[in-house]
Amino acid sequence: MSVMTERTTRSFAKVFFGGAPWRRVASAGVLFALGFGSPRLSLAAPKHRGAAPPADATTPSTTESVEQSVVLEDEDDSSDDDEKKKPAKPAKPKTKEAEDETSNGSVPAKDEASSDDASSATEKTACSSDADCGTGKSCKDDACVAASPGGTAPVVWLTVGLSQDIAFVSGSDVCTEQSQLSSFTCLRASGSQYHGTPVAGAGDSIGFSPALGGTRVTLASYLPLSKKLSAGLRLGYAFAGQGPTPDGGRSYLPVQAEAQAAYWLSSEAFATSAPGVFVEASAGLQEVDGKRTTTVQENTAVPPPATQIDNPPEQTLDVYRKTGNGFVGAGVGGFVPFGRAFGLLADLRLGVFFPTSGVALSLNISAALGL
Repeated sequence: MSVMTERTTRSFAKVFFGGAPWRRVASAGVLFALGFGSPRLSLAAPKHRGAAPPADATTPSTTESVEQSVVLEDEDDSSDDDEKKKPAKPAKPKTKEAEDETSNGSVPAKDEASSDDASSATEKTACSSDADCGTGKSCKDDACVAASPGGTAPVVWLTVGLSQDIAFVSGSDVCTEQSQLSSFTCLRASGSQYHGTPVAGAGDSIGFSPALGGTRVTLASYLPLSKKLSAGLRLGYAFAGQGPTPDGGRSYLPVQAEAQAAYWLSSEAFATSAPGVFVEASAGLQEVDGKRTTTVQENTAVPPPATQIDNPPEQTLDVYRKTGNGFVGAGVGGFVPFGRAFGLLADLRLGVFFPTSGVALSLNISAALGL
């Protein structure tokens, strides 16, 4: 056997005995086709009946083609063997904590935290006010929910505003000496107090009607106590509408001090998401003097006082009805929010005054600032 045939045989033997199974089957087929399995075929060069082929023919012989294919397959086998010889990457060892969690069947901490977050998102804590909820939460519809991005609701509201008193005045023989010693004060056109003697039943009376009282500037603070209740303290000072000081009587009290409790008919006290309505009860210190006019006829049968001998037979007098200085009252009000910390507060209160009896309304409108 020639040298070429021996090399080819060794290559086929290496592939057949050392290669993969599919390579063995392919090698056996090639050997059979080349004559190793059949006496009719031979690896020798074919005999030509005619002239010999030219020496520079480029067509490779059958033996050379088989040798080249065997060499390529040998290289492929070498690369496959190299890949098989490469060591496999070791598996990452489990930590002791992971082994314990696997053996105990427990859920990892991350999964537990995720489940806790999911459960806390669905569960809502019952509450009656924002104070019952933690930081970053507010009470809405009896449940704690996440507060708005603007922050939590204000815990106290400060207001500054104006208040107008409206007294209800009535009486008969209001300018007599007895009436002026109790609750009325009658002033003449000159501004001095009237000390004459009016004719009884001839005028000198006032029908039940409203009369403007004092106009005040007010400062107040309000504290939401719960979802439905709030408490407040209001101070005021009357800069207009002050009643006169009667001769020998007490002077007008311009200061107002009032404590208030309110029950909110809306969703909650001082809600910043929607307007609110409330009813209130209050008590404090306040004087309201209402002004009306009346006409009197002078009783000439009675000698005039020495200090007032110029009273005409008939004249029109300004009449002030003094009430207070204490009061209790009830009313209604409303709050309109403008954002999280601003709003407009208004309330109308009906007060009953003592010890000088009387009834009066007080209308207050204020700008509110939440803190």
